[in-house]
Amino acid sequence: MKPKCLTADIINSLPDNIIDTILCLVPIKDAVRTSILSKNWRYNWNKIPKLVFKEKDMFDASTVKDHNKEDEDDKNAEIIELHFEDINGKCKICNVVHQVLIMHDGVISEFTLSMKSPHDKCYDEIDKIITYLSRKNTVKKFTLEMEFDIRGTTDSWYKLPLSVFALHQLTDLYLENCHLNLLSTVNGFACLTSLCLNNVVFSTEMVIHLLSKCPLLKSFSLGMVNCIEIDSFNLAFMCELFGCLPAIAHLDIYNLSYWLHKSKFALPELPTPMVHLKSAHLPASCFIGENGMSFAVNFIRNSPNLEILKLHEVIGKYKNEKSERDYLMLTENSDIRLERLKELEFKVRQWMPELKFVKLILAKSPMLKKVKITFHQRYYKDNVLRVLKAFSETPHASQMIELVDEVVSVDD
Repeated sequence: MKPKCLTADIINSLPDNIIDTILCLVPIKDAVRTSILSKNWRYNWNKIPKLVFKEKDMFDASTVKDHNKEDEDDKNAEIIELHFEDINGKCKICNVVHQVLIMHDGVISEFTLSMKSPHDKCYDEIDKIITYLSRKNTVKKFTLEMEFDIRGTTDSWYKLPLSVFALHQLTDLYLENCHLNLLSTVNGFACLTSLCLNNVVFSTEMVIHLLSKCPLLKSFSLGMVNCIEIDSFNLAFMCELFGCLPAIAHLDIYNLSYWLHKSKFALPELPTPMVHLKSAHLPASCFIGENGMSFAVNFIRNSPNLEILKLHEVIGKYKNEKSERDYLMLTENSDIRLERLKELEFKVRQWMPELKFVKLILAKSPMLKKVKITFHQRYYKDNVLRVLKAFSETPHASQMIELVDEVVSVDD
């Protein structure tokens, strides 16, 4: 009996912050189940500041079956208040979210909603959830993930309500597979420091307006497959984008096709130096094509404190530029340096159109310590010797470079 009493005393005497930490680390359904531990724990779960609702975890068939069985066995458990079935045509996960929000009696600082292929009937319920959170106005981290087939049309995707812009305390925002509609009167997020837009439908003008209203943004991630007009996403947009990120420290732009190299215009200087930029993950297509080297020079000149640079591969073939033009450009900008760059990563597939830019980086980075090259398995034998030979023959500003090569399958 003594160990049992001691265990009960330990559970009941835990500090509130420890209890909150424990409950935040387990799935919401398990957090609710802790209400049966003791009378003191009966309502601990409805004060936790972090709420995470992931449909694929909450509605596993076996899990729900066991969950309902436990409910029948313990009629006094608080968990019987949560119903994991459709009610009046409402989607399951929205039904659970509504129940939790109604019973929640504390500050909600983090909120995550992850859904698998939601149908139109869910959209009104999601609107209500976001409106409720905006009225509470305590959320600092907000995540909304929708799983759709990206090869299909985006017309049926969920459209975020304007009430999301009433979340004035937001510091972190993650959106995936949805529409982002923004009015010119919207003030954006004054406290936002991290923004991730993964396959979000928007216009380039809209995202520029949004970023211009987020003055404290330090981390920005932008990924897309078919969510914007191809012609509008070019190097001009990239330059304008960089101008909206004066405080950016981490930049990640990915899942782009190869249309960036088609930009044909007089590339301007970047409007604002990105003096806080520490790491950048960019498409290699920025640095090839008619204005690729010009963009590269401007990027290096305006990123003096860059420490990590990763280049996404380019799938496709491009015409080589005239070497005379590149030579003249580099001669005119011989003073450019990446004094703090320590790591460089890039991928090789079929052939290496971005190698010219890689040579520029090697020649301008005296503190470079690690270069990682990833080869696709199918093209490994054809490329590795040629690329490594070119690498060894390229002038290096640093004498401490470690060369690392990696092979991945084509599916990876």
